[in-house]
Amino acid sequence: MTRSILSVNAGSSSVKITFYNLENPPRAIADAEISGITAPPSSFKYQKGASKHKEELKEKLNTPQDAFSYLLKRCFSDRELSEIASVDDLAYICHRVVHGGDYHEAVEINDETLHHLEALEDLAPL
Repeated sequence: MTRSILSVNAGSSSVKITFYNLENPPRAIADAEISGITAPPSSFKYQKGASKHKEELKEKLNTPQDAFSYLLKRCFSDRELSEIASVDDLAYICHRVVHGGDYHEAVEINDETLHHLEALEDLAPL
C-alpha cells in the first residue's frame, strides 16, 4: 500500500486539498478545490500532473465539511489516482492554520498546541 500526505486548507467559502507522496522532499500528486460554498454555484477544480479539470457543481455544498467530503469522494474514486484510493492510504493529514501565533514552522497538534491556538481564535474565528 502506498502511503501519502493530505494537506488541507479549509475556509468559509472554499476548501483546497493537495495529496503528496512520502518522498523527501514530498512531491505533489494531485490538487483539488471546491470554491463558491457561500456564494453558489460551487465549482470543482482538479489537477493531476498536466491534466486539469474544472466544472460547476450541481450538488449543493453548504459547508466546508460538505465540500471536504465531496473532494475526498471524488479523489478516492479517480481510477488514475491509484496512490490514494482510500483514507487508509493516508499516512499524515495536515491543515493550514490562519494565525499560529509564535509558531514559525509545522507543529503537531496536541493538548498544549491546541490550547495555544484556541487562545488566538479571535484573530481568525473561521
